[in-house]
Amino acid sequence: MKRRFLIGIALLLTLVMLFINAGPAFAETDETPAPTDEIPAPTAEAPVPTDVTKQCEYEGSKFSKYFRSRLANFDETEKQALEAGQWISIRWTDADVDYVCFSWTDAIGIAPPPFTVALLDLNGGVIKEYEGEPYWNNVIEIEDGVYGVRLTVSEKAFLYTLMAFSGSMPSDFHPWQPTPEKLDLLVIAMHPDDDTLFMGNIVATYIGEYGYEGSILYLGTRTRIRRTEALNGAWIMGLRTYPMMAGLPDIPIKYREEKKKDFLVEDVELELVRYLRRVRPEVVVTHDDNGEYGHWQHKIVAAASRLAVVDAADPAYDPQSLAEYGAWQVKKLYLHLAEENPIFISATMPLEAFGGRTGWDVAAEAYQ
Repeated sequence: MKRRFLIGIALLLTLVMLFINAGPAFAETDETPAPTDEIPAPTAEAPVPTDVTKQCEYEGSKFSKYFRSRLANFDETEKQALEAGQWISIRWTDADVDYVCFSWTDAIGIAPPPFTVALLDLNGGVIKEYEGEPYWNNVIEIEDGVYGVRLTVSEKAFLYTLMAFSGSMPSDFHPWQPTPEKLDLLVIAMHPDDDTLFMGNIVATYIGEYGYEGSILYLGTRTRIRRTEALNGAWIMGLRTYPMMAGLPDIPIKYREEKKKDFLVEDVELELVRYLRRVRPEVVVTHDDNGEYGHWQHKIVAAASRLAVVDAADPAYDPQSLAEYGAWQVKKLYLHLAEENPIFISATMPLEAFGGRTGWDVAAEAYQ
């Protein structure tokens, strides 16, 4: 794995991509946006999260004595099932709670089921209630006067963690903003880590440093651990709006023949068209035609992306997403390592938004 990382980061130094259509897309000119707010490197002085869940109590519409053993930890084997309409809460009286963190889990899926969040007062009354964001890992910053959080689901769901912390939030939780409805830039990665290995400098430079409205679409994110890896890497690279996850199957090369019908070009193409119409990116960046190191799914993503940027603008293609979002014409498609019209992006330029670290440094940290 280490050898693969070194090769991938070296490729970032001479990132070569194909562009389609005329006109500048990401040329660095006097009109390049000013850096966004600095994204500091982690320091030893950063607050340490303190787990105060033991000082809290769980309640539920259907109480279980196993709430604490299932939810007050990060045990991969434990989860709490909630049926449609059921709720569960965590409450405290004297605990110093700064954050309540909770995670949904499931075998597969692109988003957790719909749910509502209620902030509770000392007596359990509702201070505020709102629709929860479709994030797998959620964090709520607790304000004065709040003494509990209640989650209510409208469909069957599985809760993996519901815990309280003081000082800061654990490293797997981030204060995400909603996914934008209109993007300048979309990075499409087959797996979490492909974006850091082959396209990490794109996110750090154009989203983190220059402030373009961008996002990442991860295709193979069926398991909880892979989703969490994707979220952590994206946050380190400077993404602050929640990335998208398609939940397609991650099929190792040795299972290609057995499972190839589960990952066809036409199916991936349809999936991509629906995302392109939904977030309307001006520019798309994705994998090498030859799959970087030959990975068959990378090759299919590149081929499907070539088709999808055309079909997203075709009103005859996929009437369902056309009715929901309308047609969309992507202006440019960049493929990693393409030979036609190469564009090189430096990974050694200091990035002000990252405290002077380079794209190389940021991608390396995100990969870890």
